[in-house]
Amino acid sequence: MSKLALFAIKEGAIVSGYDCAVSENTLSVQKAGGFVYYEYLPSFADFDAVVYSSAIKEDDPELIKAKNLKVPCIERYVFLGAVSRLHKETIAVAGTHGKTTTTALLEHVFCRAGIKTTAHIGGESLGEVCDGGNIFLTEACEYKKSFLALKPNISLILNADHDHPDCYPTPQSLFEAFKQFASLTKNKIYAIKQCEYLLPSGTDRCLIDSEGKSGDVLVIDSADGEVAIDYKSKKVEMKTKLKGRHNAVNIAFVYAVCRDRGIDEKTICEAVASFDGVKRRYEVLCERDGANIILDYAHHPTEINSVISATNGKTLIVFQPHTFSRTARYFDDFVRVLSKKDVILYKTFSAREKEADGLSARALAARLNTVCLESLDELYAVIIKNAKRYDNVLVLGAGDIDNIRKYFQ
Repeated sequence: MSKLALFAIKEGAIVSGYDCAVSENTLSVQKAGGFVYYEYLPSFADFDAVVYSSAIKEDDPELIKAKNLKVPCIERYVFLGAVSRLHKETIAVAGTHGKTTTTALLEHVFCRAGIKTTAHIGGESLGEVCDGGNIFLTEACEYKKSFLALKPNISLILNADHDHPDCYPTPQSLFEAFKQFASLTKNKIYAIKQCEYLLPSGTDRCLIDSEGKSGDVLVIDSADGEVAIDYKSKKVEMKTKLKGRHNAVNIAFVYAVCRDRGIDEKTICEAVASFDGVKRRYEVLCERDGANIILDYAHHPTEINSVISATNGKTLIVFQPHTFSRTARYFDDFVRVLSKKDVILYKTFSAREKEADGLSARALAARLNTVCLESLDELYAVIIKNAKRYDNVLVLGAGDIDNIRKYFQ
């Protein structure tokens, strides 16, 4: 929501908004000239429209107030689709995992190549930004089929793991949504080879094979600091600051898109090597008592497994489950993945849900035979007490566990 608010401000709109807590996102909106309220909103009488997140329920008091006053209420994904159509071209990055890093890396490479874009990214890129162009780069979120409001010129489908059980009760229901998204693409689709079956027949496509066997682009090898891919039967080696094979796959997507647009190999490789990543995506916050304190947004078992695989040395996991329904749906998978390391749980970030909607962090902690902490003060104290026993402390989750950073600054 904050990125769309910033876009509206830049276009000359007067923007006000509500959030339950101060954050870097709300502060960025205020710094740009927007008004953010933390307790209540003023009268909607002076508003031309209200844009609300898909996470907001229909019985939300502020939404009800706006509708009663006959103020046009636009769901976020509809507004995003309208914003995309203000640009000459839309490049949409879809997938259950990796959208933010891939979109930010695309923006960084385009900027290094002298191509201006307008980027809608769900995190804070640490790369270069050349804002204000007619190319709209956006994450295409699958939650509640939000990405179906987009009609991209180019689409990327990084993966399609079952997630969001609150709106996709079965894997097949998620896959059907991805099929619909793919069918909306006008020109070309870049997709991981395992998702080829989601693509409509006759579509111009580029398939990326993460296993280096068969496809238009092959990920041959990846190690700390290096990635090797095969692009149109030519081996390309790149330096990178991004960790993990999952990021090697993201880099392969970006390389293919950029080369197909005519950006030369040298520019792409230099841009990939200089990209510092995205805040809260394997962000090394600091070192404390010999341990690297690392923040990552991973909140799905597949993501957690990828982050653990990319981390060398003795590691303590601090994990905050995101929503009760996700915890219940993938409970055994969370147990399997988190059992690989020492782990501490932090209270569930409920987002739009109630505990009755699934299982809590306490239930997961009991199964893992560990503690579940309820406050950041407690969490920080435990991390400091144990840091010297580890090489890394991985702080994982998509909720407000990120606020632990203030204790280390």
